[in-house]
Amino acid sequence: MQVDDSEDGSAIGLIPSLLKQDNDNSEDNTCIEHPKDLLNINSDLSLVEQINASSWTTMPRESYDDFDEQKGQFCIPDELFDCINVKELSLGHNALNSLSPLIYQLTQLCYLDLSYNQLTTLPPDMGRLRSLNRLDLTNNRLKCLPDSMISGCVDLRYLSVKYNQLQVLCSQDVKCNWAKIKTLDLGSNQLQNVPQQICDCTSLEVLNLSYNVIENPIPSELKQLKQLSTLFLNGNKLKENMFPNECLWLGSELQPPQIKNLELGENNLSFVPTFVWYLNTLISLGLDKNPLQMLSAPPKKKVPVNLLTSLQSLDLFGTPITELPALIKYMTSLTNIDMRACSRLRKFPNVLLEGSPSSLCNLISIDFSMSSIDFVPSQISNLTSLRSLSFDHCKNLTRLPNEIATLPNLEVLSLSHCDQLVSPPRQVSNMGFSAIMAFMSGSLQLDDINNDGYVELNKEATMIAGAPVTNSSTLLFLPMLLTSYFTPSSPDAQAQEETSTAQKFFSSLWS
Repeated sequence: MQVDDSEDGSAIGLIPSLLKQDNDNSEDNTCIEHPKDLLNINSDLSLVEQINASSWTTMPRESYDDFDEQKGQFCIPDELFDCINVKELSLGHNALNSLSPLIYQLTQLCYLDLSYNQLTTLPPDMGRLRSLNRLDLTNNRLKCLPDSMISGCVDLRYLSVKYNQLQVLCSQDVKCNWAKIKTLDLGSNQLQNVPQQICDCTSLEVLNLSYNVIENPIPSELKQLKQLSTLFLNGNKLKENMFPNECLWLGSELQPPQIKNLELGENNLSFVPTFVWYLNTLISLGLDKNPLQMLSAPPKKKVPVNLLTSLQSLDLFGTPITELPALIKYMTSLTNIDMRACSRLRKFPNVLLEGSPSSLCNLISIDFSMSSIDFVPSQISNLTSLRSLSFDHCKNLTRLPNEIATLPNLEVLSLSHCDQLVSPPRQVSNMGFSAIMAFMSGSLQLDDINNDGYVELNKEATMIAGAPVTNSSTLLFLPMLLTSYFTPSSPDAQAQEETSTAQKFFSSLWS
């Protein structure tokens, strides 16, 4: 028995060439998950319904000791295609660079995984797999799909062709019969246009076209995709004038697509495309790493008054935006705003704070990390639902208002690498959220912290469960239960008062 060795000692290019059929035990015949399972197949190959041959080429050579192996390049044994009733076939992670044309014999196939191989083409008869509803072609080298697959795989619900080399989906004049498809992932390819065939996928709910090189106008026929809820167009070369105007998107029924998640980041947008403002079902909007100067529609374009009222998450990461417009106050469902790396943002957006409580009272997370903000207004207390507030690497930030301590739901206040921050001072901010909140509320004074960064509760000594605790003990991080063990080292009034203060302080930290 000869084995071709790879550099890591694993068997590459080896697969049993024969399916032995001398075992009459058919109990486990419906599933094959290991090369040795091929020895136990009953003579009736039609009983096999599942074959998991993923990563067979990486198995140690002892996995193949009982088999004859084919020499040369890895291939699939022809006998596998005699399992005519197989419904699930996994061939991922096998370094395949071709797929046998006998695949068309598996007419009952519902699930086919060919991901992480080296396929450059697919057999022209792929369209004969009319029962196929889930196909994974992720991470291959495909430049297009067979025309027969576009017209013939009529039951397809899920298709992933991400991380390939697609320049086109198929021939331009091919009729697409994917009326049932719900998820189509074409991300990380080389598409310059949105394939026109996509407009015929009227049941489509999720469409990923991210990280291609799309630089031509989006087809107006996309208005036909009334079920579309998630659209990823980030990482392309799109400009705001490459999108259909609002009339085209509204269509004859005056209803836009029901998009809930829209990613437009990493394009060349100077303004928010007009159609976006009409997506009244939108929940998440990504505009990160665009050259946006303002969060607004293109000049001379009208937008509705009550706009984006369902929007919950807004991503403006890495944009040169300098302020937020007044229209953001209409986005009353907003819960998360990401303004990290907005280096031109120098002032805290006051529009977020208008009203008491703010009209944006549902905000739970705002991230200004790596921005140029230098000041936070006291009206921050109007954001009563806020749970997370981040200013990491805000080099110009000098102070926070004490009103931050009044935010009832705040759980995270991140201030790392704020080199100019004087209030709270670094000694406090380095001790974490509880210490910051105690300082801002007045429960902790700077004099309570010694040079080592520890809280001084008693300059003489304090007893915990009978043991003395010195000034250098990191009492701040003791569990709340320990507060009940504080007893003064002497019965005088001053010691009693200091102990009472310590108990209240620790109780406030863990309340």
